[in-house]
Amino acid sequence: MTICGDSALRRAQAQKSLDAEDGIHVVIEGTISHVRTLVEQAENAHVLLLVGDLRAPEATAFLDYARRIRPAAPWVVVGEIGSPEEVRTALRAGVYGFIQEPMRSGQLAQVIRAVAAGCVVLSRQVAHILGTDNCAHEARRNVPPAENPALSTREREVLQLLARGLSNRDIASRLLLSPHTVKEHVSIVCEKLGVNNRVSAAVRAVQAGILESSAEP
Repeated sequence: MTICGDSALRRAQAQKSLDAEDGIHVVIEGTISHVRTLVEQAENAHVLLLVGDLRAPEATAFLDYARRIRPAAPWVVVGEIGSPEEVRTALRAGVYGFIQEPMRSGQLAQVIRAVAAGCVVLSRQVAHILGTDNCAHEARRNVPPAENPALSTREREVLQLLARGLSNRDIASRLLLSPHTVKEHVSIVCEKLGVNNRVSAAVRAVQAGILESSAEP
């Protein structure tokens, strides 16, 4: 476990919370400016934790840099959430957990364990951005998505609207299709992306760069 962030107090609070948990060991902690040291020395860390404001440009730049060095390591972010595009950038950089403060007792450890087990855990705000009321769901990170999934034009249209939170009925109305046809498209999209639900499909699409960056949240 690696903890990084520019607030020494918040890093200390996070470490204190995790030190009390069995099976979670903090390897190293430090500021975002020490990105290379943090990421390289965190070679044995299964989950990386960013404590801070995702709206800060250095935070997303840090995640992008860290992703290039540790492409398989999932991140958890604790703090303020940015714009929809900043959230999408963070997802593409490998963030699989979003928590907003204040946290409940034991929540941080619970989220870290879930992410380590292959789940995505979203705060309500981020869940809303990705079009779901669920705050946690299986993302099946052990099944890597294709670099360029062969989605048809219609499937991409359905995926765009799905990621904006539209129901099958609303998508059908927008695309002049039957709800049954939309349901079939959603199933095919999930299969092609290697996921098992519509929220995971939205997350995968963001990470693979399939969704248009200008798409509405």
